[in-house]
Amino acid sequence: MLDGCHAITLAAFGCRLWRLTDLSPDGHQLEAMCWAARAMADSAEPLVMVPMGQAGRRVWTIGGDAEEFLRAWCGAIAAGCEAGFRVIRQLMEWADRARRKTARIKGSNAGLVIDALVVHQVVSAAALEAEAAISRDTAERLLARLQGLGLVREITGGTRFRLWTAVL
Repeated sequence: MLDGCHAITLAAFGCRLWRLTDLSPDGHQLEAMCWAARAMADSAEPLVMVPMGQAGRRVWTIGGDAEEFLRAWCGAIAAGCEAGFRVIRQLMEWADRARRKTARIKGSNAGLVIDALVVHQVVSAAALEAEAAISRDTAERLLARLQGLGLVREITGGTRFRLWTAVL
């Protein structure tokens, strides 16, 4: 019946069948949704998961007609992809702004930190040390400088084990 269907369609019905076979307890949709997101990504090799975003919540528990379910499923994927592209555009604009604002900083370390913040939404100084191959002190100094420029913000509110994110 589903032979030759696209991975998105297979994932939609796989998620539905997951619930029908009681593979997860009632109300627990995370396993089924993770499986479905990974199954959809099979059709797009660089992806690990296909995003559904907030719209995906609508289809987690939807029942009823299979055609209605598939329509809602595809709508959630479209909304998730649009949201993902919006975040990518914001990150690229942020990176351009950050490069302009840090152009006077000597060396390439600021660019390495900017690149790491584009790839990882949340970073620590230790993560930057590993990702950008810079010292922890350099990472902390650059994060403080980027914060002073209004490019990053610290999100933990602590003094140790702090995490930083780009100000989009």
